[in-house]
Amino acid sequence: MVEQDYGQYTEVDHAVWRFVLLQTYTRLQHTAHASYRTGLAATGISIDRIPSVDEMNDKLARFGWGAVCVDGFIPPRAFQGFQANRLLPIAAEIRTAEHLRYTPAPDIIHEAAGHAPILSEPTYARFVQEIGAVSERAFATPSDRAVYESIHTLSEVQENPWSTPTQIERARHVFDETLSAVTEVSEAARMARLYWWTAEYGLIGACDDYALYGAGLLSSLGESQSCHAPSVRKLPLSAGCVDTDYDITRPQPQLFVAKNFEHLLDVLEQVSASLSYRGKPLPALDVACRSDEVATLKLDSGLELVGVVTRFAGFDGEPSWVQLKDGPALFDAAPRELPRCPAEYLLPLGQLDDGAPLSALTPEHLRRHVDGGHLALALRSGVRISGQLCGLDAEQGRVTLVVLERFELHLPDGRVFRSQAPYPLALAERITRVQAGAPASYFPRSELSRVRVPAPRWYTPRERDLVLLYEQAIDAFRNLAGGQMVAIFERISGELDRKFPDDWLLRWNLLESLVKITEGDDLASALTRKLEQLEIKHLHQEPIASGLSTIRAMMTDEAPAAAP
Repeated sequence: MVEQDYGQYTEVDHAVWRFVLLQTYTRLQHTAHASYRTGLAATGISIDRIPSVDEMNDKLARFGWGAVCVDGFIPPRAFQGFQANRLLPIAAEIRTAEHLRYTPAPDIIHEAAGHAPILSEPTYARFVQEIGAVSERAFATPSDRAVYESIHTLSEVQENPWSTPTQIERARHVFDETLSAVTEVSEAARMARLYWWTAEYGLIGACDDYALYGAGLLSSLGESQSCHAPSVRKLPLSAGCVDTDYDITRPQPQLFVAKNFEHLLDVLEQVSASLSYRGKPLPALDVACRSDEVATLKLDSGLELVGVVTRFAGFDGEPSWVQLKDGPALFDAAPRELPRCPAEYLLPLGQLDDGAPLSALTPEHLRRHVDGGHLALALRSGVRISGQLCGLDAEQGRVTLVVLERFELHLPDGRVFRSQAPYPLALAERITRVQAGAPASYFPRSELSRVRVPAPRWYTPRERDLVLLYEQAIDAFRNLAGGQMVAIFERISGELDRKFPDDWLLRWNLLESLVKITEGDDLASALTRKLEQLEIKHLHQEPIASGLSTIRAMMTDEAPAAAP
């Protein structure tokens, strides 16, 4: 979480926001899900100005949600972790004028205008929270983390106006190479795909009669229109969508259509049922081991063991022991502090030779295996436990933990694990769940970030002159009467002709303002002709025609002249 520095937005940024929002709103009020239109104003979003994240947080509270500001592209699990806690993370940067149609990097248009409005729909909001909670439990792989780093770099380089073609090509090459090295689709990748094809790029209804609800579509000036093309395949949404990969830096070749928002919950249930945390512990431990990331093992005694799984073995279809590294720790559902674990921790599981489950031992039963303070336990799996008993912890008459000095664990293959320091041994027969992640208290408490975004930007004298023209235009629109405003606009138009012949966005803003006050017909005609010429000069690669179409609609009262 970082702080939004609202004062860093220039009038150029607000013009970018206004242009994209006005175009998408005009188009989406007919093609988006009905909750989009009502959700804009309800979540603190205006067409005219970039929103304040604090104001959005207050507005989202009506729906049981909140908003927090983050610094750009964050890992998918982190993004979904926020949503599991009913918080919408919003990247405060805004796309440049060069990326009005589509931005490869997350920005406030995508996060705020894309994700927030549909959260006013209760069933959809529940889906977003639940997919976040499931995704937190899904295991990633080392290759997932490498792919994330390469995507992050590529999206940032592509959005950076100072990047050279060589830098973009190099970042694209690294991304392609990293992606080609992936040998398996992880649980986290499958969940990211489900999120992508629903919350980011989802359609709802029927394949031949649908509405848009995915944030990537709602916030993209290009894809909110191009998605309707016959070349973009419309497929019924099913759990099989997780077998379809995506490229975050390019428009999507196919989209999936949900019948309704309840359908999203059904598909989520089907996908989550295939994840390790819902399955048997032995296969889940194998997934956890290959992930090389922090996992939580829930024990039948009620305790939880957290750490990175390195090795394990099975007996009669259940884990007989498991080894963890990287600061393993024990946790209890009750808020109490348990003894610290050594850096390498090996946990035996199962039943004693007499059939008694380790999780059911009473203090009296345990003392039968103590001789002169020395505890010795033999398990059916062939594992042998021994050590000097120096403490135990019991809950409801059952021992959940013993502390042993000179601890030894003899494995059936002859290997011996030893610890000279006091060893907190959890007593459990079974692992009931294996999932990615850890309780919040496992991690050290972090200080609130002092980062403020957007970051201050440096402008050349020429760029600063253009920003000044934007500021003069908006100041005239807000503070001057019609004839005076037109005079200022004529001067600004002349400056554009002399210094910025290729800039079209400010010309479009001047024209939009003139249409709103219904004055300056001659200047409006001249601006329209110039924009039409620039449309041709830019080889139809800029959304000028779309902007002119919106203005024509405004003149016939088909589009809003102000914020909803």
